[in-house]
Amino acid sequence: MDQQGIPVNPTTFSALIAACTRLKSLTKAKEIHTHLRINGLQNNEFLRTKLVHMYTSCGSIEDAKRLFDECTSTATVYPWNALIRGTVISGKKRYGDVLSAYQEMRVNGVELNEYTFSNVIKSFAGASALKQGFKTHAIMIKNGMISSSVLRTSLIDMYFKCGKTRLAHNMFEELLERDIVAWGAMIAGFAHNRRQWEALDYVRWMVSEGMYPNSVIITTILPVIGEVWSRRLGQEVHCYVLKMKGYARELSIQSGLIDMYCKCGDMGSGRRVFYGSRERNVVSWTALISGYVSNGRLDQALRSVVWMQQEGYRPDVVTVATVIPVCTKLKTLKHGKEIHAFSVKKLFLPNVSLTTSLMKMYSKCGVLDYSVKLFDGMEARNVIAWTAMIDSYVENGCIYEALNVFRFMQWSKHRPDSVTMARMLSICIKIKTLKFGKEIHGHILKKDFESIPFRFI
Repeated sequence: MDQQGIPVNPTTFSALIAACTRLKSLTKAKEIHTHLRINGLQNNEFLRTKLVHMYTSCGSIEDAKRLFDECTSTATVYPWNALIRGTVISGKKRYGDVLSAYQEMRVNGVELNEYTFSNVIKSFAGASALKQGFKTHAIMIKNGMISSSVLRTSLIDMYFKCGKTRLAHNMFEELLERDIVAWGAMIAGFAHNRRQWEALDYVRWMVSEGMYPNSVIITTILPVIGEVWSRRLGQEVHCYVLKMKGYARELSIQSGLIDMYCKCGDMGSGRRVFYGSRERNVVSWTALISGYVSNGRLDQALRSVVWMQQEGYRPDVVTVATVIPVCTKLKTLKHGKEIHAFSVKKLFLPNVSLTTSLMKMYSKCGVLDYSVKLFDGMEARNVIAWTAMIDSYVENGCIYEALNVFRFMQWSKHRPDSVTMARMLSICIKIKTLKFGKEIHGHILKKDFESIPFRFI
């Protein structure tokens, strides 16, 4: 359009900005912004608000804030909503930015609307900021906005993510009209808090009220069914999926069915769903591989990694994280090195979880030096990584080196957990050191670990 001299208007740029927001491409975002300036539309408040949202969605909070500061209409709620919404969906932990903008809105006397509260609550839910959630809930009651079903559903989600299932249940009970989103929030909330049977009870209750699960709820309950080993219920859900036809073609549901059957120990049905699907993706392949692993078919899991690549699908971080423990159990150093090289090539590293798995794999394969190198090269460590290094030394008979790692761990910001303590008690038994055993006992009492049933390995 630009090259052919066709005039562009705010509607054109609005569509371009929306497309760029979905793509999350910062390069394209800046190109569109430049063209907008060239066409003399930089002072259009509507477009400027959309640009704020676009930049936050693309992860450039600085550009968004700069544009927001240039807005002349910050007394209205719309630029603020764009800034907050974009910050929430940017995918990064920006709870502090959202809270700061929200507090500034209130100080400046900006009238908050349903959209503002919805996004703020979503941010609080992601950060498990219960105290701020309580305050916002009170403000919503004060402003007479608590009757909104959208906001009530948002509060249900927040309370569940903060571990307050009773408060979430109370919010649901107060709903005069319960739509599919509210039911979905309850089911997902119970699943999130590992209360699987209650999640399934709510599905039954929802169906008895004449409301049937949508694709989102089905995707939520399939892993729950797998976790409780309820194969018969899984088959009922599968029949419902086939009956709805459109759902059967959704890859997320197909992957969920594969995972559910495999967790229930029915590899045959899981394979039938997988090989009966017209389309596959990395997620469905990973679900099948995970199924092979959980059912002890480790060699087939490794072969599936090769087959998925032959079909043109490249393993992602989750696939790699699923396969490394297989190499550990089979002690296949060659495959382990190949996966390590693939992870480096695809820039999956540094990743604490993957690095820890690789450390365990090399340790089991008797290559302790590689485990040490990986541990020393970690930019960030957690308790699991420290414990894995202790295990690696113990596995290879280097007991005193394991003790040294424990000492260094005590000096770091990470404090030993119950798993680490169990490992250290095992070491005390092996080297028969009563003094160090009493020290560990003291740590256990201090951290209130004595109620945990330790299993020595």
